[in-house]
Amino acid sequence: PHTLIDSLHALLALYSEEQTLPPVRRFLKDTGLITNDLLMKTLEIAFKVLPQNTPEYQNLLNLWLNLEELKTKVIVEQLQIDYTPEGQLNLFPNQP
Repeated sequence: PHTLIDSLHALLALYSEEQTLPPVRRFLKDTGLITNDLLMKTLEIAFKVLPQNTPEYQNLLNLWLNLEELKTKVIVEQLQIDYTPEGQLNLFPNQP
């Protein structure tokens, strides 16, 4: 598990530093991480726990959006919150 977090950090650091996809693709291929199902689950969990307004989340999202290798293996679930027309959180969406 510790290695998976290190791999996630390495992915994000590499993309953050290079701001381009080829080095990330090469890293994933050279390390064999692209076929590591546990890393893919780690990425899914990272999407759930990282605050969306952080650079780490944004970098991870950019990687996911632009690397078909990740997009086909990692499921990103966005939570949907029901709001009333006035912009208030509706705790009872089936009631007016």
